[in-house]
Amino acid sequence: MVPVRSRIKILAAIAFAVLFIAVPANATTEMMVLLDASSSLASPGSPGTSHSKYEEVTLAVNQFLTGLAPDIWVGLRIMGGSPTSDCYTTYLYFIPNAGMRSQFQDYMVATRPAGTRALLQGIEDCIGDMGAAEYGTDKVILVITDGGDDCGREFTTLVNTLAWTSSVPRIVIIGLDLSMDVRETLGEVAAASGGRLADVESISDLEPALVNFAEEFNSNLRIHLIDSTGLAIEGDIIVRNLDTDVIVAEHLDLSDHAMTLAPGRYEVTGRYLGIEMTSGSFTIDSTSSENVNLEFDVHRNYFTLQLRDLAGEPLRARVTFLNSAMEPVLTTEVGAYHTVQLPSGTYSVEIRVGDYTNQYGGIMIGPAYEEFYELEIPVELAILEVEVTNIYGFPLNAEIKIFDMDGTIMDEAPYSSYLYSRLPPGTYRVQTNFESHIAEETITLFSGEQAQLGIDLDVAIGDLYILLRTESGSDAWGWVRVYNSDGHVLERFDRERIESPDWYVTDIPAGFYRVEAEVDNIIRVMTNVEIRENEETEITITFPDRVY
Repeated sequence: MVPVRSRIKILAAIAFAVLFIAVPANATTEMMVLLDASSSLASPGSPGTSHSKYEEVTLAVNQFLTGLAPDIWVGLRIMGGSPTSDCYTTYLYFIPNAGMRSQFQDYMVATRPAGTRALLQGIEDCIGDMGAAEYGTDKVILVITDGGDDCGREFTTLVNTLAWTSSVPRIVIIGLDLSMDVRETLGEVAAASGGRLADVESISDLEPALVNFAEEFNSNLRIHLIDSTGLAIEGDIIVRNLDTDVIVAEHLDLSDHAMTLAPGRYEVTGRYLGIEMTSGSFTIDSTSSENVNLEFDVHRNYFTLQLRDLAGEPLRARVTFLNSAMEPVLTTEVGAYHTVQLPSGTYSVEIRVGDYTNQYGGIMIGPAYEEFYELEIPVELAILEVEVTNIYGFPLNAEIKIFDMDGTIMDEAPYSSYLYSRLPPGTYRVQTNFESHIAEETITLFSGEQAQLGIDLDVAIGDLYILLRTESGSDAWGWVRVYNSDGHVLERFDRERIESPDWYVTDIPAGFYRVEAEVDNIIRVMTNVEIRENEETEITITFPDRVY
């Protein structure tokens, strides 16, 4: 669910329903940054770049550190960053300290994304890291993650602890396109601590979100708009100087805003869906700052819209919900199922898929209506088959993405040589990314057409033969994992738990790799394994005889 006028989805929350909460005057700030460096961050970043998601995160965090006030102490803890990290392991580099910004950056660059995202453990560890902060310190935990807890651990106990414990750190979570269930869970964590959750739609939106957050510490007024369910809303913000009766700031369609005011008496007015709310007066002087949280008494209802084509098959499209005045309220991600939260009322929806655009009215949302609605769209789909090979015809497991002409991803395969996609008529851009070798093709599809697109990449490849043996030369039955130089899992042969003493990996790009092998819970690692073009590289990984 993406607001129409903002690419940043913010789930703002406060611990109690109050109009505004003041940050103590002259309070120093200590911040722990909990950085996700699990294996999912090794995937490619923004289209058209050669960076991984983790590399783009580090660039954005560097900009955040540059813009952060120098008197704020910063610490660093990382989730993942090692193939052996598990559900109960996160890594502390240093607790909040002054003058550690350059070391912070060095540690980030030296880390390679791998392993498990122990999110619950990381948050609990960060709370412990801040236990030594002096009384009166403004304590903040900044979490940057692209998912929830990898181990499925429950956050209920943590939420209850945060809600009923005084002097807990504010937890500000910035997610990288989180799923709805993860947003709801982490939103509860942020709310219980008096923090907030911001979910950015794409990795390119992370830097402006972090820069905006850093600016809050340089400002003496911070404003957040929320509804009665604790979720952020986009409304109008008006700041008035009561001493001069002059409006000093007026902004439209914002969820939050930070600014610096001259000393004086002020009030903040928020407007949302015709409702107006004023914070009451407060005083800004040279040593104070204010947090103003305006809560609107608006209840949102869950509603799910399912789209089908003429054949009754799920139809992936983007949906814009419009209110009774035909004003856009929100636009969803591309998909066949669209679960949203909206105030009670009658809505129209605009369906946009391929070259087809149309509006459908009479969608009623509220407690008295059904929460599920199915809509048949008169579109006959086409079929596009994409195959990726090298110049010799060998399949290459690449990242495949299909974009419409607006740049929306219509379908994708993160690691495959073949993609079968059902798409509406229209013109599409197909992009493949194989170890930073990027190719693009444009294709136009017609109703009912079945088209095939072959993309050849000029990539030098070789083969890898892995033998697992004991010290005495016997076969050792186990599993292997192959990582490229960026820490991305190139091949992983332990998902089905099929053991073998011999593993043959064909058609992988020339370069250097790290190979992990596991036999009876004993892990052996071989680094700098070189694959040469059109050659077979054979390696033997040895395990002690005692495992048998």
